[in-house]
Amino acid sequence: MRRIAAAVALCGAIAIGPGSAASEEPRIVSARIVSNEQYAGRNPAREHVADLFSFRPDGRGLRRLTATVAWEDDPAWSPNGRRLAFTRGAPVCHGLTCEGSTGSSVWVAHTNGAAPRRLTRPPEGYLDRGPAWSPDGRRIAFVRHYGTDEAVEDGIYVIDASGRGLRRLQAGRTETCRISWSPDGRTIAAGLALLNVATGEVRVLHAAGVPREPRAVAWSPTGRLLAVAAEDGVHVVPIDGGRSRHIVTARFVDGLAWSPDGKRLAFGGRRTPWTPRLGARGSPPTDLFVVSADGSSLRRLTSSPGAEFSPGWTS
Repeated sequence: MRRIAAAVALCGAIAIGPGSAASEEPRIVSARIVSNEQYAGRNPAREHVADLFSFRPDGRGLRRLTATVAWEDDPAWSPNGRRLAFTRGAPVCHGLTCEGSTGSSVWVAHTNGAAPRRLTRPPEGYLDRGPAWSPDGRRIAFVRHYGTDEAVEDGIYVIDASGRGLRRLQAGRTETCRISWSPDGRTIAAGLALLNVATGEVRVLHAAGVPREPRAVAWSPTGRLLAVAAEDGVHVVPIDGGRSRHIVTARFVDGLAWSPDGKRLAFGGRRTPWTPRLGARGSPPTDLFVVSADGSSLRRLTSSPGAEFSPGWTS
């Protein structure tokens, strides 16, 4: 595993420099599974990797940001749109699917074109996933968990954006690997569990009709709503405990992001049934969609042959 991780780290280029900087125009970044021609037919466990792509909220202006032998995922823009946090690891395949990574860590890239910097170095066998920026852009929270069962280092961690000051906020395995930091900086949502950053206390958000183990969550810019990606689609849950809404029905929903004005949501998923072909390898084909916060005006943004997931949205 150490040899694979080292090779992945050396191969990772990312280009979000001048000309594609978030400050110039609104951008959505997502992860997409692509065929890896370098390994096709020779190493089934590396035939598919995930790279990062960006495009405008209308689905146009597609740019490929990475082209590596790694699995890159969980892109998250900094509050000022000048940095992009993401995870990088070695792809892993099992059965018919190629998804996720082994030994993943958090990286940060800058829109000034500088080389991306590795921020975390988890113990062997652990994965660092789902980076979430603090509202002031000074810290990044993430989930660390062992690849299979619950382990001693599992938990929610926070680290300075400089790479210093690593500390664990909460021990134990979380419901989801994709978390979200509240706009006021006081709370981190991990599934329906709300973690107080200062005290470590946890409050569970009760939301009727929302599956207990959501795949991802995203705090609205106002801080009043929590978007939840679940096995049956996308839900919007009031933080004050009001009535939740199931705004979109979809399958394989993996990641979501609010528009900066809080009026729309981007999510990756599939709206039609899918049956894998016998002997096929790869995750279910999914695309990125945008929908209004009330569930209206659903629009499909991408149509790629592979899986598209984990959107991040900046102004």
